[in-house]
Amino acid sequence: KILNQLTMAKTFILLLLLCQVKRSLGLELPPVISRAQLVGFTGDQLNYDESAQHFRWTGHVGLRYHQEPQTIYGFTPDTPLLHDTHALVNTLLEGERFAGRVADDAAEFEDATHSAFGQILVFWDIPNDRCLQEDCGRNQVLKDLQSTGREPSKLYAFPPEAPRLFRDGQSSSCDHLWGQSCFNCVTYPQSVGLPIPDVSGMLPQYLVKLLQQEATARCRCYQSGRWLHSLKCEATWNKALMDS
Repeated sequence: KILNQLTMAKTFILLLLLCQVKRSLGLELPPVISRAQLVGFTGDQLNYDESAQHFRWTGHVGLRYHQEPQTIYGFTPDTPLLHDTHALVNTLLEGERFAGRVADDAAEFEDATHSAFGQILVFWDIPNDRCLQEDCGRNQVLKDLQSTGREPSKLYAFPPEAPRLFRDGQSSSCDHLWGQSCFNCVTYPQSVGLPIPDVSGMLPQYLVKLLQQEATARCRCYQSGRWLHSLKCEATWNKALMDS
């Protein structure tokens, strides 16, 4: 009886360890070849609306580092409205800004890959010699992570172009601060000394330009949590990326 109990205990521990390993592996992502890698996906506004959880409707961009490839650092507004996409997007389109926050957003990227309609993730391994710092901004990202919830050094806003485009010329509170202390998820990497393909902050054109970088840029198609052939992602909202 004691032997059976020990066997069951060992089996439980083994299963627990296996579950932990599986959880740590998480989303099947390509390796980070250089020190830092940009990863992003555009929002699917054909099959989802503002009520969609996470970032399936809006899209997102994050940073991965060679030392911790399963972590994806993202920059988002530090506000309770983050859980009310409709209210948040409308507030940002009015030109408002919020304190920015850095967090591990790997779960948001994994959620996007579970779309039943298919989603393309774009990856760009940033050439090490194009980073301003030796660590490609990792220490600064970690400082920003630790300062979240305190006195903000970086603000989150939509690009000044967005209110003017979608709100009939509405000005932005970041008109004179964009790229200096105001960023969105797309331009945040620039604030830690990394090159970005487009400084406007408009996500769709940013990802297309990202794919037009050196041979270190690539994309993967995911659907229902699986990495699939790119043809599975040939849909309207992904067409520009597929054509790249």
